[in-house]
Amino acid sequence: YLIALLYGSYYVVGHLIGKFPSSSDFAVQFLIMPEGFYLLGRFMNALAMILAFLVFYKTLRFLVKPLLSFLLTLLLMFSLHVFEFTFWMVPDAVLLLGSVIVFHYMVKNYFRNLKWTEIVAASLICGLTISTKYNAGFLAPAWLLALILKENFSGKQRIKRLLISGGIVLAGFLMGTPYWLIEFSEFKSGFYMITSQARFSYNIQAGIPYFWEISDLIRTEWLLGILMLGVLLAYFYRLNKLLLPFFLVTLATFLYAGSWEKKGWDYLLVLYPGLLISLAWWLKEVSENRLVKRALLSLIIFSLVLNIPRVLYQNFLHTRQDTRQLASAWIMENIPAGSSICYDHYHYDLNLIDIGRYTEYGEGSRLLSDKLKEKLEIFRDSPRNYRFISAQKDLDMPRIENIALLEEVKSDTFLWQVYTHPHKTLAEIETDSAQILILNSLTVRKFLENQPPPGQNPLREDFLNRRNFYEKVIKALE
Repeated sequence: YLIALLYGSYYVVGHLIGKFPSSSDFAVQFLIMPEGFYLLGRFMNALAMILAFLVFYKTLRFLVKPLLSFLLTLLLMFSLHVFEFTFWMVPDAVLLLGSVIVFHYMVKNYFRNLKWTEIVAASLICGLTISTKYNAGFLAPAWLLALILKENFSGKQRIKRLLISGGIVLAGFLMGTPYWLIEFSEFKSGFYMITSQARFSYNIQAGIPYFWEISDLIRTEWLLGILMLGVLLAYFYRLNKLLLPFFLVTLATFLYAGSWEKKGWDYLLVLYPGLLISLAWWLKEVSENRLVKRALLSLIIFSLVLNIPRVLYQNFLHTRQDTRQLASAWIMENIPAGSSICYDHYHYDLNLIDIGRYTEYGEGSRLLSDKLKEKLEIFRDSPRNYRFISAQKDLDMPRIENIALLEEVKSDTFLWQVYTHPHKTLAEIETDSAQILILNSLTVRKFLENQPPPGQNPLREDFLNRRNFYEKVIKALE
């Protein structure tokens, strides 16, 4: 909804200055020349992260002095995981901002009495943050726990705070997810689909639950990862009314998202601000012990020394042409425009277009107006125009011989989607008259280097079929 609001504002301003005389002109730019839209999305991400760092610093000031607050904020800013997953136009930056704001009020609630306006604001933001990405769901019980742990309130006052705040959290969630009320059956179906995807799907990363998350944290963040694990273990040494809500959201998120077959630290980003705020509390606690304090301070400084150059280097790499741009330029130079291309992974878009997908076939041909199609036809002779052929079939019924697996697939929306859109064979791609097949190296590695999912995973058969496809492609190239 934030992106829609941003794009809507872009259209209004563009219309007023004559850039978009009509809505169809706006749509043409979105479909054919989307660079401006990506830039706006990145701008929103950058703004969200700047605000998150400012709020995070302000939160730390309740616990430690300005210098330590600044250093801990730098730890968050120069985390490899935080940089990687908030760089792109994805929900993680907004999720991190919302989480940091809720954490801010959790800490402030511990040291001071919150005003009702602050409780309402934090509860609303908590609900909106969860609607942004559902793996932030444990923010809600942590926030409510922080409220009822406040000592200078009677039992009735605590119940009142709990009920009102819980209601506002729900209201915030519904504001960000209104179709929960409008089309609950569709929401439920979609929610079951993403839950099933998290349980059964597989990324380029694969490994043993929890062990993969820990090893990837250390492998990626180095000393910062070890420091964060130390804070996590410290929860089991001592908890108080400030740390308990952070322990809840951190451990619950880790146990839940870490159990998924689909791996990725983007599902666990909320751990970063939570653990670093807890680290600030420990620094406050050991302030009288100079030896321990200096040791922790040294770890923080060495973590920054190791991470800052790596993040800056990654940022530098993002300023260079990426492989999508290089591949697009090579195709336009070596493959005649209008040729048929089978692109194995649409997630990584090339800087090419397929006008026919909008005017003749595909969802666009059924949804777009005739006026818009006419404007798109102008680009038919563009050197960027190619005919893209899907690498997936479109079946009415899964072709599965195993009866038990077929019944499981029928009962699961995500599995049904996978097995009714299986990957084509090489022969089927050739039958579709594809003149060139483009593969994504990450996808190929995922299926050739990773171990197949365990036998009880219903996607094991699909994984083995995909592996067989890539093995045949490589053999054909030898």
